[in-house]
Amino acid sequence: MKTVLVLGLLYSAGGSLPTLVGASPASTDTLNAMVVVNETGKTTDIPQFDAIIKAAYSVLEANYDDQMHATSPGSLESIGFQHIKARDALFAAQAIAHRNFSRAAKQFNSILKHQWSNGFMPDIIYGPSVGVSTTWLPTNKTFYPGPAFWSTSEHNNGTNKSLPTSGILAPPLHAETAMRIFYLAPLDTSMGTPVYTDDAMVFLCDVYAPLRHFHSYLFSTRQASNDSLLALRHPWESVTPLAPGWQDALKAVKGAADYSQVIQRLSVPANARDAFVAAAATFYPDAGAPQDVYEPMLYLASCFVREHYNDVTIPEKCAMAFEVLDVEFNALVLRSSEALLNMATLLLKHASRSLRFDCNDGKGLPTPHEIDGLKQTVAVLKGRLQAPTPAGLWNVSSQFFQRTPATAPTVQGFLPLFATELGDGAQLGLLGHLLPTPATFNFFCDYFPMAVFPCGPQAPAPPRVTLLVHNYLVYRGFLKNSFLGIAQVLLQKTFALLSSVDAYHFCDIFDATSGAPMATTTGLSSTLAAAVAINMGLPDATQPPSPDTPPINRKMILIVMCIELVVAMGVALGCVVFSIYFVVKRPTQEPRAPVAPRVADAASPRSAGSDHLEESLLSEEEDVDEYGSFLDSSPVGRGPKGTWSSVKSFVASISPWG
Repeated sequence: MKTVLVLGLLYSAGGSLPTLVGASPASTDTLNAMVVVNETGKTTDIPQFDAIIKAAYSVLEANYDDQMHATSPGSLESIGFQHIKARDALFAAQAIAHRNFSRAAKQFNSILKHQWSNGFMPDIIYGPSVGVSTTWLPTNKTFYPGPAFWSTSEHNNGTNKSLPTSGILAPPLHAETAMRIFYLAPLDTSMGTPVYTDDAMVFLCDVYAPLRHFHSYLFSTRQASNDSLLALRHPWESVTPLAPGWQDALKAVKGAADYSQVIQRLSVPANARDAFVAAAATFYPDAGAPQDVYEPMLYLASCFVREHYNDVTIPEKCAMAFEVLDVEFNALVLRSSEALLNMATLLLKHASRSLRFDCNDGKGLPTPHEIDGLKQTVAVLKGRLQAPTPAGLWNVSSQFFQRTPATAPTVQGFLPLFATELGDGAQLGLLGHLLPTPATFNFFCDYFPMAVFPCGPQAPAPPRVTLLVHNYLVYRGFLKNSFLGIAQVLLQKTFALLSSVDAYHFCDIFDATSGAPMATTTGLSSTLAAAVAINMGLPDATQPPSPDTPPINRKMILIVMCIELVVAMGVALGCVVFSIYFVVKRPTQEPRAPVAPRVADAASPRSAGSDHLEESLLSEEEDVDEYGSFLDSSPVGRGPKGTWSSVKSFVASISPWG
């Protein structure tokens, strides 16, 4: 365990790795090769970084659907029909916020518009070009059923009945994404201190109430008690619906009394079966995948429809023994719950300062009671997630997070790092699975981490594949728990997957050993992959201005310029008046008339010379002007009082010097 701790510190400090106690030389060489940190502690530049980010934005721009005001999962030629997938659109909105906060906020709100009246957030939103009466989509690009299969129009809000949705819950990433978008909003620095703009705060106001409604739905329908974990009802509710492990969990579903009749009645088209087999071949290569995985999934979905999405009857009549306490699902709920708590705290804090925004006339503002409830929810879920099995998801013997019922370890066991800051025991346990030692299974044995399955003596050998969405979630988890060095390694290896000599591969899944992209329904222009590249490569918050940069925005610059122009014009006008007045008041060049000397008082003790000099300097008969010139008060030598004298008098009257 001490070795693991030392490794974590070295990674965080960015140092080189010595030979590890208990590790083979080959294992140590592998780790040393993965650390790309120089002597100064700064990571080396990622090759083609700027070009990859630019290409990723081009993918998002090409996949943007103007009719649905959101980014589709891929090009229409690749995905087969017009639709929005909540997971991909949420990640894309976060990526867009790096450049355009307003557009990102618009896309996020367009997803929220399809929330059901009970708070449910659907996974799929069908486009206007998809027929509402279509039960099965006539395409071999996807295995999702059509809108008529779900019959969800009665559950949508009245403003969106024209766009049907699926009846599958979207992965609960919404609140976390909303806060990421908020943190990327431009800062207002006009008052000298960086603060978030009114537009950013209004965005939080608009989304808080729907997100609070969504979380209320989650905890009221998926939590058995106030201190338990949340249950996942369908594999399609996962971020990775084709991830391994569902085959065993779905076995009980096939035992339903009406299972055969339902599957026969559905009449699944052959092209839909073929599409599923092709998409799932990586994890379910055997020929029984449609019968053991796809058909049970369809049975569960059709049962939801048959029960009219009644959350009271579904657990008894549809879930059978499937309700799974999934690591990924609970990690996402916890992360979003913490984000919702931060959102509520910010809104209440700023509302108490009586700022300009009104937060929907006060109706969307959280209350102190709500914030206390959110704090308690986060604390309970965080504690339960790290509790030992079976009450929690921490497997003490393997020192790893695993779902209940237990399955073989996968990379999803690292996702509690993404959810929250874990305790020291859990952190050290997870770090132990990053060491390529024979003592335990590990995940850093491939050149391109993070593989779905760990390395180990499993038989048969698991497929060596990397899902890009896992890389992003685990990367954020490493950052949240201060595994900075490991996070940098994962970041660079992920960008190495996306780039090649002559092209960029924005694909969802890669071969972990060779780095080659694998066939998916979104091709090489995946919205998810492009969004992951941007969200991993760029900072996740707007950077405040440098102390050397004046905290002035454009509005203040214009005001300062106008003030400077007014002052400059005033100074120039004053100089002109001053010059004219000086010319007018300049001393005369004509000789003065002699002044008769006075006779000194004989009784005065002072000499006549000094008395004469003093009286000549202070004589009331001599006129002293504003410039210190002594002008003779007598009319001798002065011109006649005419036009010139009038001009002089006028200039003197308007002059600020009298």
